[in-house]
Parts: sequence; structure tokens; C-alpha cells
Amino acid sequence: MKFLIGITADLTNIKTLQPQLGCDDTNFSYFFKMKCVDCRQVTTKDTCVRLSEKVEDYDGSVFNLTQKCVYCRKKGFLKLIPGHGRPLLLATAESRMYTPLMMIEYRGYMEPVDFSFGPGWKAVSVSFSGFVLKILWS
Repeated sequence: MKFLIGITADLTNIKTLQPQLGCDDTNFSYFFKMKCVDCRQVTTKDTCVRLSEKVEDYDGSVFNLTQKCVYCRKKGFLKLIPGHGRPLLLATAESRMYTPLMMIEYRGYMEPVDFSFGPGWKAVSVSFSGFVLKILWS
């Protein structure tokens, strides 16, 4: 199944918000809670997925993540598909609309159910040209 991750935010004095090197940055970390579609258990910790990480399945398919459910041991696969994301713009955020960030395909028994903002985001200020704010998460 494929779906598109969309983001929105309350932006104050920020013109754009995006991953540090753009939406298709191969080293940007996407964080998800995963849920087993068989036993319905949700992971307690976020799962990190990057475009740069490649895992080959038994049939030759390439994914960015393979994960087993810790309860029932069923396996799932997740693939990030670049080329669909763009920066969140102030006008889009003010209209409470979502901006596409990344296309995801998943197969098997583990599905992403929640996206978490992690480190590595870039915000460009409205007031100061050339000023870039790096968002730091602790």
C-alpha cells in the first residue's frame, strides 16, 4: 500500500520549513510508530527510516526498512519513494493545508501509524534574508 506523508505546522516568522537538505535527502531520518496489522500492537519506540538504507527482500525487492513485530514476529517492509515532497510554505501553513513530505510504500504486517518530527529540519525566516534557522531537538 502506498500513501503520502503530509505535514503542517504553526509557522511564526518562518517562510519555509523542510528537511535540512530537502525532502529527498538520502540521510534525513524519518521517525514512525509502527503497528502490526495482525495483532494490532504499536511499537513503543519510534522506528528510524532513511533513503540511504537499503534492505533486499527474499524476492529481490529493495526496501528501506524490514521490521518484525515483537509480539507475533510477523514481518513488514517499508520503502520511501522520493520525488513527491516539497517545503512547507507560510501561506500553506496559514491556510491549515498539508504539504506532501514523502511517499511511503509498505508491505507485510507492519504499517506506519504516526510520524514524529526529529532532528535535521531547516526553517527560513520571513524577516531576515539569508538567515537560516536550524531547528535543534533535544
